[in-house]
Amino acid sequence: MFSDLRAFLNQADEVGELKRIDGADPDLDVGGLTELMAERLGPALLFDSLIGYDKGFRIICNPYLSDKRTSLALGLPLGSTRLRLVKDWRNRLKDFKLLPPVIVKDGPVRAKIYKGDEIDLNIFPTPQWHEFDGGRYIGTGSVCILKDPDSDWTNLGIYRLQIHEKNLAGIQVEAHTHGKIILEKYWERGLSCPVAVAIGVDPATFIAAIQRVPIGVSEYEYSGWINGSPVEVMVGETSGLLIPVNSEIVIEGEVPPPDKEQRDEGPFGEFTGYYAGGVSPKPVLKVKSIMHRADPILHGAPPLRPPQTNNLTFDIVGVPRVWDELDRSIRDVKGVWSMLLSGDHIVIVSISQKYAGHAKQAGLLVAGMPLAINRFVIIVDDDIDPSNNDDVLWALATRVDPTNSIDIIRDCLSTPLDSMIPPDKRSRGEFTTSKAVINACKPWGWRKQFPKDVRSSPELREKTLKKWKDLFSNS
Repeated sequence: MFSDLRAFLNQADEVGELKRIDGADPDLDVGGLTELMAERLGPALLFDSLIGYDKGFRIICNPYLSDKRTSLALGLPLGSTRLRLVKDWRNRLKDFKLLPPVIVKDGPVRAKIYKGDEIDLNIFPTPQWHEFDGGRYIGTGSVCILKDPDSDWTNLGIYRLQIHEKNLAGIQVEAHTHGKIILEKYWERGLSCPVAVAIGVDPATFIAAIQRVPIGVSEYEYSGWINGSPVEVMVGETSGLLIPVNSEIVIEGEVPPPDKEQRDEGPFGEFTGYYAGGVSPKPVLKVKSIMHRADPILHGAPPLRPPQTNNLTFDIVGVPRVWDELDRSIRDVKGVWSMLLSGDHIVIVSISQKYAGHAKQAGLLVAGMPLAINRFVIIVDDDIDPSNNDDVLWALATRVDPTNSIDIIRDCLSTPLDSMIPPDKRSRGEFTTSKAVINACKPWGWRKQFPKDVRSSPELREKTLKKWKDLFSNS
């Protein structure tokens, strides 16, 4: 669909989904404008002529935020509802087939190459994304590339990168990620792990990097399937890793074992909407080379306070895995959604109840899945659109008996980013949470006697809209 980020941005511009901004200050304006525009579900923002930097060193923010841009990036019909997008993506997955990358000798990212004393991460306009961040994060919309030392497995993941010095950056790779598996293999042998960071990759590669693909499967192969053509990669300048040739920026280096070198990292505004992670020692990336395209574009994807997000694709392509897992165990699942975007905090499942205990069964299945910070699971009837917050709140307010409809499950998996981990548990590395499974369905035993909805029937609504179509033509 899109060979690089620029092709996507050109298409977004054509459909009125891109806004160009000149003269912004990276330290004062970019982060705030990104947040304010996300709150309004506005266009992607392409910053140029940034104060203190040469024209042509650009930043793109919120490229995959809106429903329309998400549809564009995934090759799905424009104008669909979010639940429709999830269903369409599930249908595409039926034809899923891994497509390996192809190795080429050269590419646009090699327009400018820096090594040795020339290396300086500060040449890029890296914003202070949030007001109280502990520094500037060059890696937010970035893809980290690592290779397993024992096989041909190349892993791509989104691991944040904070600038410490011109040739040194802090990197956070959480314990449950595939990247951490690879890092620890090197560290256990007393070796530094080669790492490449590609910033501003094509939409398919970025989307693939946020997926939970099986261990041993490269996200490059997933990206190739999304795009319908193999990802073109080449061998990096100093890391020996395969990097996308159409990346905007590539940083290569190595991550030494933490017992040899670490640096305090953070705080950073997390996807939970809090500075929950604090400041703590993290591994570092020692930069060996940098390359970039002419007029490079730094992709910024700073976490925002929910329900705002900078990446709606996370939910559209992530929710189907929950739906698929449910379909393997129970029948008549009609929809799945995550209410707080990019966090899995509140997962809503719509079902057509077929037997006593059906709703509880669905809730317990979701509660047992390894999601990020899944605090609440809500099960609703099939007349509720799980992606419509008003629908879900109506079900919660009118179909839940707090005494009988809520079950609490304790000591479930969480992460260090969880804002509700108390200091004593955090100091012990004990990252667990409780979960509430809420049955917001009409009670099975007397569902047929449940009060009738006030809303007109679908047939009458359609008939009315058809008869008075001129009245609703602009609404």
